[in-house]
Amino acid sequence: MTISCLPGTTIEADLDHPERALEIFTPLFEVGGLILSQVAGLTGLPAYQVQNWVKRGFVSHPRNKHYTLRQFSRIVIINALKDTMQIDKIVSLLAFLDGTVEDCELYSLFVSISACAVGDGGYDEIALERELKALPPRYDPDIVPRLQTVLRVMVMAYSAARMLRHVERELVEIV
Repeated sequence: MTISCLPGTTIEADLDHPERALEIFTPLFEVGGLILSQVAGLTGLPAYQVQNWVKRGFVSHPRNKHYTLRQFSRIVIINALKDTMQIDKIVSLLAFLDGTVEDCELYSLFVSISACAVGDGGYDEIALERELKALPPRYDPDIVPRLQTVLRVMVMAYSAARMLRHVERELVEIV
């Protein structure tokens, strides 16, 4: 069993079963969504940063001060990638899908593919290709190449962030 935090969150999960990521999130939203302090706690982000992303249009406005699963998924995607990508580029990457894939579904696919990562960094290109080829048939064939591109970029950026953290840990022992 491989226990680690889900990408972009402080939520520990069994990454031997990455397809269960949304199963972990879903109960959190059964009472009408999360308030800002809960989003901040589950992502490790300061509340003001989440509010800034909302003000800048990177995340839609919460309804009655409650964030939906879709909004939370977008926040954790941005959080997982922000160490190696500019936020406006992350948002452009997500827009490349033209809204054909929900953020929560995209996050679930991202977690499944990211679980193929090797050690503290990198990813297994063969495993990535295998996961991409195993996409469910419900996807419009015209969107699959875009989805594959988005997922590949997301996994590479996340892997780069993991490798950067590994480098920084190694440097602490040297410097």
